[in-house]
Amino acid sequence: MKLYHIIGLSTASLLSLGALGLMVQTEATPYNTDFRLETLSGNVTALNGIQLENITKTGPNQFSKVIITGENASLTPTKYDTFHGVGEDVLENRELYRHLTWPETLENDNYLITANFNYSYLYTNTEPVLRIRSKNKDTGQINIQEVSLDQLLYGENIMTEFLTENNGKYYYIAKVYDQRGNKNDRILTYEIDPTTLKLSLKYEEELSEWSSIYVHNGVIYRNPNESNHLMITTLETNETKTYKMNGVDEYVYIENITTVNNELFFLIDSVIMKASFNDDNQEINLTPTQTPSFIESSTNEFESIYPQSLTENNDLVYTMYESYNTNSSTQYLSVLDPSTDKIIYEGKIMIRPDQGLVNNYQLKTVNQD
Repeated sequence: MKLYHIIGLSTASLLSLGALGLMVQTEATPYNTDFRLETLSGNVTALNGIQLENITKTGPNQFSKVIITGENASLTPTKYDTFHGVGEDVLENRELYRHLTWPETLENDNYLITANFNYSYLYTNTEPVLRIRSKNKDTGQINIQEVSLDQLLYGENIMTEFLTENNGKYYYIAKVYDQRGNKNDRILTYEIDPTTLKLSLKYEEELSEWSSIYVHNGVIYRNPNESNHLMITTLETNETKTYKMNGVDEYVYIENITTVNNELFFLIDSVIMKASFNDDNQEINLTPTQTPSFIESSTNEFESIYPQSLTENNDLVYTMYESYNTNSSTQYLSVLDPSTDKIIYEGKIMIRPDQGLVNNYQLKTVNQD
């Protein structure tokens, strides 16, 4: 059986899926179906276990999923809703997305879970309600709940929310802010019973200053504003440690985090940096890894290349980049081997207007059972 794990994929700007249906389009337009990943350097076998996916229009009211695996590309008929901008993953699980706006999504071998705070709280809704839903993949059973977050005080709302799983436990994490500016931001963390969707408060903390937050593998990483310090909270133990980050300036923003062989790699200012921890001195030494050659060789002042997604597979780090200029769009892929600090593969895909593509390619890992 193949398991597909979505990497860095934004679930649609959703939804009132009550009347989901494909928009009827009548034009007959020929589309270019020459889809390919061009190898810039390295061996394409570095892409074993990953694939690139996109949706393309093939005719009036007709769409196909484009799948690129190494040097091969295939098209498979699929469903796509152009009005809501959602594909078959959402359309086949409508109950989990109906009436939600940019929900958080967590999927593993056992469950598909969505969660979305009712942001109309204090405007058209008087209760701080979290809409949380799950699908048991073994039984197909769907559970839909609306849970009141009683810890939210009057005047507060949620700025950012996360779903994460670690060691078989599921968590919903919310960064809370006061709309009137009278209180500091807070973090609320709830443990989720995946069967009943009951929430129990696991962790709560008031933030002394504004912090950027990232959640990875059951750990909350916080970087206070204009600070080179990183606060790390392990949800399983509720333990928080503060580290000074060496190798970066005071205006650090962590864009993404991945783990390879129990070592952390941070994506900071488009650079993948290896994090070495010194618990005795409470310090993290950040060392930049090799920069892709397509970034170093870019001399077009109108071109901006920035990372789109970051993931690990088979002890390698895969990074997708996007590039836009006045005439075209390009996506790049680099593969880093952390054991040697060498980029072992680079490739690019041109996004052409005549291909009928509806978005950019998404990076996915494919595991065989």
